[in-house]
Amino acid sequence: MKTLVAVYGTLRTGYGNNRHCLNNSKSMGYGYVPYMRMYSYGGFPVCCRTDNLADQVVVEVFDTPDTDLAKCDRLEGHPTFYERQEVTVLMEDGTTLQAQMYLQPKERCGHLDLIESGDWKQRYVM
Repeated sequence: MKTLVAVYGTLRTGYGNNRHCLNNSKSMGYGYVPYMRMYSYGGFPVCCRTDNLADQVVVEVFDTPDTDLAKCDRLEGHPTFYERQEVTVLMEDGTTLQAQMYLQPKERCGHLDLIESGDWKQRYVM
């Protein structure tokens, strides 16, 4: 079985965790997730839901087999550190799809530095 996974940090193409965890997955392209804010946790980002449509996070969506999903779950500490939840992704080509995304509860994000652009690549260049 395969699952669509929306990634926004070190699992994106070009970052080290992508090669380790998503080597059997196929990139479906880029898009954004509304009602979401990105924060810096130091060497990696975390995302939390908001009530504001203007808050958006840039994601890359992967069609992910169960073996790669299990690797991602281990890396992300699902369900104790991150919780994998379903989100709506608005893709660059105008299509909308449902994908899984690793999120933090709002109460864990308040003390972290906001990444205003919502794009980890702009914050942390490869």
